[in-house]
Amino acid sequence: MLRIQYLGLPFVPIFWVALAWSYMDPRGFPVNGMRLMFVVSLTVFLAFQSSDLHHLYYADLAYSRESDLAVAVISKGPAYWFYIVYLNACLATGVGLLFRTWRQSAAIYHRQAFLLVVGSLLPSLFHLIYQLGLSPKNLDMTPFGLAASGLIFSIAAFRHGLLDILPMARGVVFEGISEGVIVLDRSSRLVDFNRAARVFSRN
Repeated sequence: MLRIQYLGLPFVPIFWVALAWSYMDPRGFPVNGMRLMFVVSLTVFLAFQSSDLHHLYYADLAYSRESDLAVAVISKGPAYWFYIVYLNACLATGVGLLFRTWRQSAAIYHRQAFLLVVGSLLPSLFHLIYQLGLSPKNLDMTPFGLAASGLIFSIAAFRHGLLDILPMARGVVFEGISEGVIVLDRSSRLVDFNRAARVFSRN
């Protein structure tokens, strides 16, 4: 199961930072940054897959019986801790980018961006509980954090239009239009307007 898990786990940091960056900047994540992160993730992937030869990722793997549950008891090597530092640095970077977008986005997108910030914090929180040895039966709680994040991201996507238009893309396009544009909701209430409409209203 660990080998299956690690087919994708080392590459999570790339997609996470790329997602947060793309949400902030419609031009997307820089290619050179993507390549560098891919090299690091590939190194982690190879270190895990060959751990039986050098024991740098997992020094030892055993099982203990907790009531009716078999719990993995893992001795972690230096390559594992390197990945943990790399993963948490990328998670923190993603949270920082989302927080920045939340602060800078138009009011209409605040709730959407806020949900992304909250959802992005949950996996880190559950992972911290596990790393501090506070999880029940020493189980890795990160998947539970990811499940909660998925629920929050779904709310952001389907209820608050996360996939309709990105806040920063809106800022580039909407504010850059020379004609005045106003946005009404289905009840004909004013929900947004651009800079040109502001100037027109003053005149």
